[in-house]
Amino acid sequence: MSNHNELSNVIICDDHFVSVVGIEMLLGQYLPFPLNIRKATTGKKAIELFTQKLPDLLVIDLGLPDISGLEVIKKIRESSILSKIIVLTGQSEPQLLRQVYQLNVNAILKKINSGKNLEEALNFLKTKNDNIYLDSSIQSILDIQETYVPTRREYEVLELMSKGLTSEEIADQLKCSIPTIKTYRARIMDKSSTRNSAEMISWFLKGHGK
Repeated sequence: MSNHNELSNVIICDDHFVSVVGIEMLLGQYLPFPLNIRKATTGKKAIELFTQKLPDLLVIDLGLPDISGLEVIKKIRESSILSKIIVLTGQSEPQLLRQVYQLNVNAILKKINSGKNLEEALNFLKTKNDNIYLDSSIQSILDIQETYVPTRREYEVLELMSKGLTSEEIADQLKCSIPTIKTYRARIMDKSSTRNSAEMISWFLKGHGK
């Protein structure tokens, strides 16, 4: 992989030819570096290309003809946390989009908005920002179904709490201080309108925040 600010080695995974051509043209406009773009029309091919050489950037649709884009992202994140991932989708299902949100992707965009928003997302990716770029349509969909979507770190804390770990054990696993974990717990409690750890865990296990 090249320098984290240089998104020059790219995989595009989409089974629609017109979409692939459009994405390729946009990347050529917005990325100033000489581009090496590899293309996949199936999830399995994307994983194969990924295994051959880790890309700086994967641009992927969720609706693929063999395995879902969601499954592709899961498999890719098992082998690499460094590659940037932009999801371009026509999907509007809140539960699916929340699952994508939790998979350490870097941006989620609606296909119909991909022109200007792709440029903004690419600039966002170059800032070392740990947050996720969501275009306004995706953000609105997430807000409709669930007013509170945990951040990545809040989600990790909730997941470890649900496994019975104490604040001390969570702090040790996430490599941060105990007061930091307690701050996260207080923030989650406030945002989820729960009153104690038991209610937070119950709220999480019922599928909220996922």
